[in-house]
This record gives sequence, structure tokens and C-alpha cells, in this order.
Amino acid sequence: MVGYVRLLLATGVMLSHLGITLAGYNIGVMSVVIFFLLAGSTTSFLFNKIYVDHPQRIRAFYQDRIKRLFPLYLYVLALVAIFIYATGHGQPTSSPWPWLLNALIVPLNYYMVFSADVLAEPALIAIPAAWSLGLELQVYILLPLLLLYKPLRKIAFASSLLIYLVAASGIIDTDIWGYRLLPGTLFIFLIGVAMRQQLSAEKPIWTLWWLFWLAGFMAVYIDAFVWDDIRSFRLETLVGLVIGVPLLILLRRISWQLPANRWCADMSYGLFLTHSLDIVLLEYFSINVYSMTEKVILLFGLSLALALPGVLVTNKLYKR
Repeated sequence: MVGYVRLLLATGVMLSHLGITLAGYNIGVMSVVIFFLLAGSTTSFLFNKIYVDHPQRIRAFYQDRIKRLFPLYLYVLALVAIFIYATGHGQPTSSPWPWLLNALIVPLNYYMVFSADVLAEPALIAIPAAWSLGLELQVYILLPLLLLYKPLRKIAFASSLLIYLVAASGIIDTDIWGYRLLPGTLFIFLIGVAMRQQLSAEKPIWTLWWLFWLAGFMAVYIDAFVWDDIRSFRLETLVGLVIGVPLLILLRRISWQLPANRWCADMSYGLFLTHSLDIVLLEYFSINVYSMTEKVILLFGLSLALALPGVLVTNKLYKR
């Protein structure tokens, strides 16, 4: 069932890039926060279950993450390069430096420091949603250390949560420190880690996590209906947590074996990567549709079709 959830979340990101909101709030941000929770949960499972007896445990974990993230990403990056240089769309850069930064992924998370734009008009990186992959990769680099040393994990969680709260208050930039960068988001991944470990051990965590959920729900209510100080993506990150925590519990407790679950999980990453290119393709070739619903359906299908060859090839590479 997790594969279906991932595909739904990737669709949420796609909808946000089409300008579709939920009561004026960004669906994509909520989806990304839930992705972070799932990433923490999945990483904990990989490291503590699959690689626990591996003689080179940390190295095997890093290799797994690289093989899972980079091949399909580089496939889509190549498609973007072929399109923009074949058409001249957006005044593509003549410098190899931005492409190197895009290929490395992590620098994309620091767009406020590094200029990785491959287009001049509008100024864009190759895959706009990839900044979050840069964040994820940094988390994956740190997580083995945090998983092996519990005291360090507790310090990291508390520090990150504190930075998030300071950002949410507006003392520091809410968008950058409360949603984009590692210091203010690491605690979200660590929530996923903690929940996975406790649920796997069948520990009685219901009271703890439902109290956390209640606190988050109250924060959402105050932010939406009481607090007039609107901050960029503060409400969306809170909503993502409020939805994501019970969702992780639900996904762990139910044992539905839905057909094509693995396919949905694989295609969710493809959809996440390709949809921005497909939005540009629809505009460039002046493909007009009569309603937003038709545009969503067309974009969804086109994105899956464009991603499918890459998914099939990269899955074979991953399984080697």
C-alpha cells in the first residue's frame, strides 16, 4: 500500500506545480513533508533490518541509496538537456558548471548559495523539485551515524525541532530554515525513524504519538484561524506532520497486499522527476486542453510514459 501512497504524494507535488491549491495552501509542501517521514521510516528499516548483518553495513547502505536515487534522476536530467538544447527553450546555459551542480543533486538544496540554473529565462534548475532530493541525500549521509548512536540522535532531534520552531516564529526565514534546509527539517525524518523502530518492536506508542498529533493539530488550528502572522509554508509543514504521523501508523498496522504496489512506488519517483519537464513540453508545443481536470490527467499520463523507460532500465541496474 505504501507504493500507492507515494504515487499519491508525487501527484500532490505535480498539482502544486500546476498552481492547484487546497483552500489556498500548497499541496506539494504537505506531500513533501510526508515524503520526509516515509524516507526516515524506510531508511530505518533498510539500515536496521536489511543491512544489519552485512559486513560492510554502512557502505552497503550508501550504495543502495545511490543506486536507488541517481540512475533515474540522471535519466531525466539527460531528457531535460536534450530538450532544451535541441529547441533552445529558455536560453540554456553554455557553461558546464550548472550541469555539474545539478548532477550532484546536493548543491541544489543550497540554491541560495550556488547558482545551478541551466535556463536563463526563466531562471530554473533542470528539475525544479530536485532541491528536496539534495536535502534527502544529506539526511542519508547522516542517518547511519544517528541510527548507531542514540544519544546523538536525541540531540539532533531536539536541535532540529528547536530550529524549526524558531523559523516558524519568524525569527529566522521560515521557508528556508523551516522547510528547505537540513537543520530545520531533520527532526521530521527522525520522527519517521522513531516511529518505524517502535512500531517494528511492537512497543505501545499510541499515547505518545497521538499526543504529538494533538499538539500538531492545535498548532494547525491556531495558525489557520487565530494567528494573523502568516509565514511561508508554516501551516503546510504542520499539516504534513498531522497527516503523516497517523498515516505511518496506519501503513504499519494494515497488511493489505494491493496489486501493482511495487510498480506504483517505482513510478512515483518517475512522476516526481518528470512532471516539470512535461509541463514545459505542453506549453512549448501549445497543447491546449479545455479544463484543468483534463490537463491533470494528460500530464499524469505523459509523465508516467516519459518515466517508464527509465524506471524499467534503472530497476534492472538496481537489482544487479
